[in-house]
Amino acid sequence: MSTATTQTRTTRHRHANAIRDDERRFNPGATPPHGHDVGPRARAKPVRRYPPEVLTDAEVAALLAACREDSPAGIRNRALLTVLYRAGLRITETLALRPIDLDPRSGAIRVLHAKGGRSRMVGM
Repeated sequence: MSTATTQTRTTRHRHANAIRDDERRFNPGATPPHGHDVGPRARAKPVRRYPPEVLTDAEVAALLAACREDSPAGIRNRALLTVLYRAGLRITETLALRPIDLDPRSGAIRVLHAKGGRSRMVGM
């Protein structure tokens, strides 16, 4: 098979895929052709979302009491739980914090990559 024939077939294949993509974009309800995946955007969102569960003061105290005070890991876990609870941060936001993000003078924590890629300030 010659190089020209291979290039022509590749061009035809790309053109056909582009047409299919356009059809899917302008007619989202259409079923995809056999053997083609529609991608992650086609997944339906969960029908029911549960409200956040707020811990009681007793539950938070029990969590903090479970952290050992005589080991470095226990001290770290206690600090993480305290920041999570008092500042209302998400776990990924808390784990991404660096010492420079804490401002003890103003009592603020700078969260660089909050939900939605935004940055925000929260109280300590």
